[in-house]
Amino acid sequence: MRVEIAEAVAAAGRFQTMQVELEVNGNRYRVDAPAAEPLSAVLRDRLELTGTKVACGEGTCGSCTVLVDDRPVLSCLTLAAACDGASVRTVEVIPEFLYDAPEQVVDLFTRMWPIDWPHYQETVHAALMETIHIASLGTLLALVMALPVGILAAHNLVRFTPLNLLAKLILVSSRSVNSLVWALLFVGIFGPGALAGTLAIAFRSIGFVGKLFGEALEEAQPGPIEALTAAGAPWMSRMTYGYWPQVKPAFWSIALFRWDINVRESAVLGLVGAGGIGMALDAALNLFQWDRVALILVAILAVVVIAEVVVTQVRKRLI
Repeated sequence: MRVEIAEAVAAAGRFQTMQVELEVNGNRYRVDAPAAEPLSAVLRDRLELTGTKVACGEGTCGSCTVLVDDRPVLSCLTLAAACDGASVRTVEVIPEFLYDAPEQVVDLFTRMWPIDWPHYQETVHAALMETIHIASLGTLLALVMALPVGILAAHNLVRFTPLNLLAKLILVSSRSVNSLVWALLFVGIFGPGALAGTLAIAFRSIGFVGKLFGEALEEAQPGPIEALTAAGAPWMSRMTYGYWPQVKPAFWSIALFRWDINVRESAVLGLVGAGGIGMALDAALNLFQWDRVALILVAILAVVVIAEVVVTQVRKRLI
């Protein structure tokens, strides 16, 4: 269903009535409503146009002819106020796909059952182990690269603003690029395989680990550090005996939490060719082998649950 605004008759504060005229699949509708009623409610309740999407728009009001109490109002701001800060954008819904969606879901689950359990040893197990290796090695590389950047970002440790800003720029750059985008970049450089996935996980994790570790350093209590400084301790001794005991719980929490996240993320990197269980999932989807798709999804769920349990137990012992 395609909805196009022909005229929007709206009202701001001092006006009493609001009229909306729409064209839906060639049929024209005109509705009167109270001025205080949002345009979204008019479309949903009075015209029953549940397929429309109402969202704040920029520059969309100018495409409408706005009339208030049968008088033209050209101000886009007036329309925004009258419509409760909302405008209508075109959304196309294909009824044929919508009507038989429940039937398609049932058909999909029927194709997935019974699960092809014998296939686990043939392909899935090796791909699953590769996924765990990608997550673990990627997390380890991220810790090695992120700790120096986190130290540079902590102003109480490095009192040189340009270095602080440079470190924070690196952290922001790492977090702003999704892991799938990193994987695409490294697949283009190194080719498909686990190496691209490992580097994608590592570079994506630098921003997360470095930011939280740098903030933990900045929140460290200054008392022990001042005592070590007064005793003439060098910088490394202040880090080892002053900062590290205070940030050690935060560091292990960050490392374990990031590894848990990376296990989940590495499961889908194979969809772009970066190794792991995602490549087996992509192959099964392309060949319409739904029983194997179900097996892979169950394996991913099991690994995520086991990783959650392992992280919880290790955290209890370390912290």
